[in-house]
Amino acid sequence: MHRHSHLYLTLPIICMALGFFISMTRYSGANSSYCPRQMQPGSNLHLISSCVFPGAYDGVDGGNLVVEAGATLTIQEGQSLVRNLGQSITINGTIVIIGTGRIIQTNLWCVDGDQDEWCYNFTSMVAQDLQPPGYTRLSQAMSPLVPDCNDAAYSSTNMCGGVVYY
Repeated sequence: MHRHSHLYLTLPIICMALGFFISMTRYSGANSSYCPRQMQPGSNLHLISSCVFPGAYDGVDGGNLVVEAGATLTIQEGQSLVRNLGQSITINGTIVIIGTGRIIQTNLWCVDGDQDEWCYNFTSMVAQDLQPPGYTRLSQAMSPLVPDCNDAAYSSTNMCGGVVYY
């Protein structure tokens, strides 16, 4: 057997395994991807294609949610879609709720250990009425798109190592 023949047998197996791993880390719903975030804190979010939110608690904080015609928003098993008091969800497309998924009315809070109003990440959010220690309301964050470059050091400009992240 030639020494390259192992490569020809191994490469397809690695590619199949990698493809399986990637498909397992993404939502497996047909034609779905992660929903976009609000472009500005407190802005409305219009979903124009089918999607799911990545976090256990996610949604729109300080704005309205519109599921446009042809789009499907899927709320996954155990997930809570959050909307605020006085804000609306307009369904021109479809919302699918799987199992114990639900829509709740409260506030979304993101981890902000240094209290500089830059969210550490957008997947460890909590949903409750009152502010928990070490959290910032998503609608009051400096950016709903850019995470804090160093949640252990206060920076109103999100500067780390001489580089501004925005």
